[in-house]
Amino acid sequence: MRFLTVILSICMIFSLAACESSPAGTPEDTTASTTEATPPVEDESVLKFTATDIFGNSVSEKDVGEKDFYFIYLWATWCPPCIQGMPDLASIAREYGDRVGFIGLLTDYDSNLEGAVNIVESSGVPSAFVMIDAYEQSVSDLLEAVQTGFVPATIILTADGEYLPIEKPYRARLNEILS
Repeated sequence: MRFLTVILSICMIFSLAACESSPAGTPEDTTASTTEATPPVEDESVLKFTATDIFGNSVSEKDVGEKDFYFIYLWATWCPPCIQGMPDLASIAREYGDRVGFIGLLTDYDSNLEGAVNIVESSGVPSAFVMIDAYEQSVSDLLEAVQTGFVPATIILTADGEYLPIEKPYRARLNEILS
């Protein structure tokens, strides 16, 4: 029994370590830990997917639309910084939605779908911000690109298939990229 307690404690420590701490202040201060640009995508199919969103709707890359940039957000319902940043992401999605497509990859889709819906709805995330299962087979390339071992994790994918890191607050980085 003691052995099981030690194992469970170690698992909890690793689980908590996977969720980055959010600095004091506004959710805008939350940044992803990606620091290097990923090489351009050889196969443009990275953005091609067919999945079911968190509301039960069938979605594909067509629902995101043809945009200059794509904001890919990896998150979980058990991650406080992910949840704290959601209202700011909703605002950013409304502000930049004409030039940027937004895709949320939910890591605990199977275990807390109802919680995800509540978080998204209470944060005012627009329906144009497509939220799907991170482990959906058709988005495996996107998951591989954004996965850092931490949540939240974010990348920006250009229409040309180049990955751009997020090193600043999201809004500042989008302003920089779009100017």
